[in-house]
Amino acid sequence: MKRSVYYAILAAVFVCTAASSTPTAANDTPIVVIRVDDCDSTWLTPLAALDNKSPFDYAKQHRIPITWAIIVDSANAGGIPWAKLKEYLDYAGGEPASHSYHHSTINSVQAAASELASSKQAIEQHLPGYACTSFVQPGNWYGDAYLASFGSLKNPLGAALQATYDQSMAYVVPGVAAGPVYYRHGLCASTGFDSRWANWTADMTAATLDAIAASPGSMFVFQLHDVGANPKIQITVDGAAFRKLVDRLAELRDAGKVQLMSLRDARARSVSQDVNRIGDPGFEATALGLTPAGPWMRTGATSIATSGGVGNSKYAKIPGASSELRSWSIVLGPGNYELSWCQRPEPGSGNGGLAVSLTFSGARPDAYELDRSSYANTDPNAWERKRALIRSEDGMPSAILRFMPLAGGYGVDDVSLTPAPTSPTTSPSSSAVAPLYGHCAVSWNTPANPSITWICVRSSSSCFPLQPGDGTPVAVVRAVPGTRQDVNVPMDWSQMRCAHFSVFSIMSDGSYSQPDLAEVTIDQTPPTTPAVTASCTSAGSILVTWSSADPESGVASSTYAVGSTRGASDIVTWTQTGLNRAEVSGLPVSTPICVTVRTRNLFGVESQPRTVRASLGGIVPACNKANGEAVRIAGVVTAVFGDCCYVQEPDRSRGIRVTNAPGCREGDVVTITGRLTTSATGERILVADRQP
Repeated sequence: MKRSVYYAILAAVFVCTAASSTPTAANDTPIVVIRVDDCDSTWLTPLAALDNKSPFDYAKQHRIPITWAIIVDSANAGGIPWAKLKEYLDYAGGEPASHSYHHSTINSVQAAASELASSKQAIEQHLPGYACTSFVQPGNWYGDAYLASFGSLKNPLGAALQATYDQSMAYVVPGVAAGPVYYRHGLCASTGFDSRWANWTADMTAATLDAIAASPGSMFVFQLHDVGANPKIQITVDGAAFRKLVDRLAELRDAGKVQLMSLRDARARSVSQDVNRIGDPGFEATALGLTPAGPWMRTGATSIATSGGVGNSKYAKIPGASSELRSWSIVLGPGNYELSWCQRPEPGSGNGGLAVSLTFSGARPDAYELDRSSYANTDPNAWERKRALIRSEDGMPSAILRFMPLAGGYGVDDVSLTPAPTSPTTSPSSSAVAPLYGHCAVSWNTPANPSITWICVRSSSSCFPLQPGDGTPVAVVRAVPGTRQDVNVPMDWSQMRCAHFSVFSIMSDGSYSQPDLAEVTIDQTPPTTPAVTASCTSAGSILVTWSSADPESGVASSTYAVGSTRGASDIVTWTQTGLNRAEVSGLPVSTPICVTVRTRNLFGVESQPRTVRASLGGIVPACNKANGEAVRIAGVVTAVFGDCCYVQEPDRSRGIRVTNAPGCREGDVVTITGRLTTSATGERILVADRQP
């Protein structure tokens, strides 16, 4: 029997505050939560598939606790009445949760915050003895009222939500939360149990529940709306599938294989710290093709072999590069983890390598913890255990694990994801990386252990180095035990999506510690194309200014060039600056020129270039300036009068009247600086401020 059969992953969709209930002793039996949104009256309609019982009565008869996401207006009239809701809660358990008061379209923080408070108050008034501690965000809230990121949970509405409810479900990130409870608000359901997400059948329902039951330490949240025929067909589940859901849940509960809880009760659960975060890690219960929500899904011809795995058990068989094995979305608390698995090339398929990826989402940009890292067997005829290190950042919880052969076929078995081993007396801690343009600063705490003589930092673009010889060397520095140390080194970020850093202690006997981990997700989105202006100065130069933005990592530097054509640099070569302006001198006079500007973000990703035309001393651009602006023109004096003269472009395409220039003579080639004005008849005039 493989060890990982007894581990598992945690399923969820929320998380609760540590406030109200007293945590229980660790119990890794999987938890299933049934959440019903809207509480539509169709729940009271008898269905033939349920022996002419209503979904409400059928679930109540089997004592399935339900988290009822109540719309107050609906419970007042048109939905499941308050008395029926209390009847269910009294008999079968569950909890009343708020799904808003009116369920109307809202886009303001004030209106949404009002519904948070008023709906909770109304629910507790109508259901005496029951506390409303959970909130389910309506899907028709939008704009500032739509909570769709961990950042939005910090805005005034998110703060009000967390102050009012112990736990909530918004639209931040979906998934099956793995391990002890960490995220209390914002996670949405593990799956929608309706036809929007899958054409659920009784067989699919049973297969999914059996796989969940083989995932110790997990909590899985089914989201339901209506059952049976309903005009809201896209959010309705078939009566036979619902019957299988209720029947199999009751069977699994009675056999002690799952726990059925409300969100309120599930938040108080206590799970072993070292529980495996992977669902059905040995593929003993997975039926690929029948589990649309996981714990495992497939692409191509991936299948479950009934024997031949570790200990001659079941295993996942991935026949080639066009096939893939993928996990459900695993919600992890922050920390360092060790991923391990057994692999073996399929007989006769070669040993071209198994690509393994683990990608976190839930914030932007995504973090590629394993970026198609390739693993080949030493012995192609034997099962070999491989391992990798993973770091989960706060607010970046939702991970998907993928296996895909690079060539030939591979078997995968006994997958494990558990907290990474560390030793506080030898391993560095609190490692951090600060990206700089063309550089990076790495810092860490060195343990107060006199046996530590060196600190070794290694990096990789595909995975965390496991030992000091892996990856690319970053730095080796002499250890100063008991202090925080740092190093600043050059770094080329351009070829990476994610940079993984492992920080090792090297002991006096040559041994090394488990690494501490730090990483940087590369912002591959370029800055916005700069907005550029170019104007002549009174000093005879061109002042170029620009603006550009990069919300993810900021604009770190800019380059500009001047050429005779768009994008060219034949007059002034590309020049780098950390400013958003440049004054360019020594340019040809009365010749149209092109100024081009590009910006770069912190990681060197460049924006699209922007080019503007300018002319130093040209009469045409001078005449386009406003009255009072300083300009500089160059040209030929073509006429001289007692109080003025006229200066034309060398090609006589345009001229301008110039005053306060008594020294001009007809035929002179002059450069004149002054300020523009306009006569009563609309003629543009240059009032010279110095003689030519």
